[in-house]
Amino acid sequence: LIGLTATPFKISDKATENLAGRFERRRIDHGVFEGDPYKELQELGFLASVKHKKLPGRPIPLNPTELKHLKKFRELPRSAMARVGDDRVRNRAIIKSIGNLDPEWPVLVFAGSVAHAQALAAILVLKDVPAVAITAETGAAARRHQIEQFRSGDIRVLTNYGVLTEGFYA
Repeated sequence: LIGLTATPFKISDKATENLAGRFERRRIDHGVFEGDPYKELQELGFLASVKHKKLPGRPIPLNPTELKHLKKFRELPRSAMARVGDDRVRNRAIIKSIGNLDPEWPVLVFAGSVAHAQALAAILVLKDVPAVAITAETGAAARRHQIEQFRSGDIRVLTNYGVLTEGFYA
């Protein structure tokens, strides 16, 4: 039996200890990996290999309050994320990028807000790309059903905001 976290080697010491405690403190990350543990776990089939695609960006001017928030919490404040989600040029690039991918590939999109996730999914559906948005507002049964449809290939694109950030089995 092997236990993995969705974010191996990046969680807090306390969280690591809690996870290790479930497995009698027998950890495989101490002295086991010769090189990059992510790569080795991917080669062994325990972690997925993900292909990230970085799209050309656009400047996001931040006001002093937003900049302070970014420095303190290491995340963009909601006000800035709303502007990112409302950027039509950026959204067109996202839609175009998905359209240029192999139609058999599943796509997971991390949106900047609930509205952004819903808008991207709606635009994709209008372009005949099977897509759904999953957010905290999505009920548990609906979420399970949509993820199952994603797994089976009936849904090609899952857009999400703040829900699938810690991993899920697909």
